[in-house]
Amino acid sequence: MIDATESRRNAVQLERRSEAAFLGAAIGDALGWPHEMRARRSKTRASDGGLRYEDWIKRGGGRFQGYEEQIAAGSYSDDTQLILAVARALRRNRKAWWEVLAHQELPFWTIYERGGGGATKRAASSWAQGTQPWHGKLAETRRYFEAGGNGVAMRILPHAVRRAGEHSFAPLARDVMADGVCTHGHPRALIGALVYAFAMWSALRHRGTLEFGQLIHEALSSSQEWGKLPSIDEQWRDWAEVAHGSFDVERVWDETVLEQVRLLEQAAGAINAGAASFDEETLTELGCFDPRVNGAGTVTAAGAIYLASRHAADPHEGLRAAALARGADTDTLASMTCGLLGAAVGGSWIERYVDPLQDVGAIRLSAHALLRGEGEDAELYRVNRKTLGAFTRSLTDVPHGGRAWLPIGVAASVEPWDGIVSKVSSTQAAGWRLRADDGQTYFLKVFSRAGAAAREPSRTPTPDRDLFARQQPSSDFNVGLRIAVADLARSRRFYQGLVGLAASREGRDSISFGRLALKAGKPAESDTSNFRLYIERSDLAACFERLEDAEVEIVTPIQTRGDRRHFRCIDPDGYDVEIYEVRQPSRLRADG
Repeated sequence: MIDATESRRNAVQLERRSEAAFLGAAIGDALGWPHEMRARRSKTRASDGGLRYEDWIKRGGGRFQGYEEQIAAGSYSDDTQLILAVARALRRNRKAWWEVLAHQELPFWTIYERGGGGATKRAASSWAQGTQPWHGKLAETRRYFEAGGNGVAMRILPHAVRRAGEHSFAPLARDVMADGVCTHGHPRALIGALVYAFAMWSALRHRGTLEFGQLIHEALSSSQEWGKLPSIDEQWRDWAEVAHGSFDVERVWDETVLEQVRLLEQAAGAINAGAASFDEETLTELGCFDPRVNGAGTVTAAGAIYLASRHAADPHEGLRAAALARGADTDTLASMTCGLLGAAVGGSWIERYVDPLQDVGAIRLSAHALLRGEGEDAELYRVNRKTLGAFTRSLTDVPHGGRAWLPIGVAASVEPWDGIVSKVSSTQAAGWRLRADDGQTYFLKVFSRAGAAAREPSRTPTPDRDLFARQQPSSDFNVGLRIAVADLARSRRFYQGLVGLAASREGRDSISFGRLALKAGKPAESDTSNFRLYIERSDLAACFERLEDAEVEIVTPIQTRGDRRHFRCIDPDGYDVEIYEVRQPSRLRADG
């Protein structure tokens, strides 16, 4: 029987290992990304073969939308972005986190992703269009079920931390599967994620010193656990039915489990050979340098488990071997390897790499919040292409250092970012850097046709963009209105995300849109029925569409009164809101 002292000691150790796993994953990502097979190093920062953070230039966009993006030393890529997105989904709605991930986090990720894989980007775009990726057009669905990359395995760490206290792997397996099918449909992606999740779960739960090769031997001896096809009917009711209509699921699943076992056996053979084996030779045998398969979930999982098993006694060497494995998918291989090393041996080796890692505070916060079971049951809603378009357009109205409410329900400060340069004369690029209150940084890239009234980041609000974000004409008096709202986040999504107003000030329990202030509290019935809010918008039709798509109660459709168009709707608290098309400088007023 475990006494209270030992129980507390185990809890502290698990907390430290969980934080080390999160930090290790981000460190491996940031150090490996410049060496990734698709990345090109800046000519001004030639490598000397050492392991260090460095500034570099990423080129992308192809022939018709080519661009160069400045990547600062310590920046992470899609691997860490998606780890943090999954962690946030798990915290924001503990009962239906997969809905938050699919309908909010993945669509939002499409506008800030850095280095994302093709399958994940296609699936995220499908969710943003309101379509489950296994219900797309025939060709799109076929590509989805052929997607076997490492995009699932790279992001499962939060699930393993959350389930570290479970005595059975089955709940974690269901979580990984429910997460995985959001972007990938082939067993190579899903089984690679499952075996990696098992290794991570085992490492977090292990007490004492990890023996040489222990992780890989445990994974091999437990194939009956991670190799079982989990049921996700509760999360995605028809996925299995559609999958069975697309390919022989059981046969391909069993074949892929055997493929994964063979890869682990190869790695175990190298472990057993001890000093007679070399990392580069073993990674080559596993396929980590073969461009045809090096991005597969099964291959990357085997490579990461091998490196973590071999170098548990010297994590620095494991990090170096993964991050500098030229020709491999280095950011993901290093992220997964170092995540495992952090989980297995803790964080004493990590501190030397923390500076200048991007968003260290947010990464630590995510690990601790998950382990402690912190979370909420946030409202379920959908982020779509219109939501994202309205959000990116609204950034031009936010003053430098101003505030914006992200589509995922997090507040952030906004500033223009000049780290993106178009290399095509017909296209111009604009960028923003958003710093969220939880410590995470988002870099947004927006492209437009040159000469087509492109909207650059502005440092002051656009003069007639919305009623509440600008200063009113000077007069002998000022008038404002404060209303009580039951759910501040919900009301903010309505007034900022749907109506399109820019927040001018915010506090812990209030937010202002110019002269209109929302205060957290319970509205009285008389409050919502005795007056009407008047708002003016220059994009009346688009505003109406956003509200209609969000199933807001529309009282009257767009009509014309005099020479002005307008419509009426009801806000989340029952307030009557009438929205007019901008004609001239206007004022907020309340009708009794």
